Amino acid sequence: MFDCNLVGGVLCSPTGNNHFLTREINKMYDMKEVKIFNLNVALLIELLKLKNQKLVYFYENNLHSVMGYDYTGDVFVTALFMLSETNSDILIWILKKLENFKSYQSIIKILNYYATHKLVEQGFTPGKDFSANSQGQILIKQKVKNAFLENAYDPEDRTLLQQILLVS
Repeated sequence: MFDCNLVGGVLCSPTGNNHFLTREINKMYDMKEVKIFNLNVALLIELLKLKNQKLVYFYENNLHSVMGYDYTGDVFVTALFMLSETNSDILIWILKKLENFKSYQSIIKILNYYATHKLVEQGFTPGKDFSANSQGQILIKQKVKNAFLENAYDPEDRTLLQQILLVS
């Protein structure tokens, strides 16, 4: 007869061989994290729609103190990409009004990576058609910018990329 122990709310074998239970708990934990992340993104989108800097700043500070810098940046970037598909005026407001926010630099960094990827994907050459300065901003020739935006595949991409290039 073997004796089972309850560890952290999980019934474990005395040998510690509980891989199935661990996998199932990890799946539940991951799903809970995904739901919390999606909830934070949805809440941020609603706050951004109000275009109230103080409210967004308050939310960012609270999220940052509870979940950390990287998580907060991920929430902001996800919300930004989602808004680029549906509401370009809020996207423009975010890029112009939220420069003093903690997440702003990580937003710009990820958006610049995205724009660089799209430029290369369309056949433009780094160092020839576009480059980056020491602050990580994309420097692009007007002729290249115009051609790039004309050939953007999706209208959402076009709106987002147009705003990124304005900021950069």
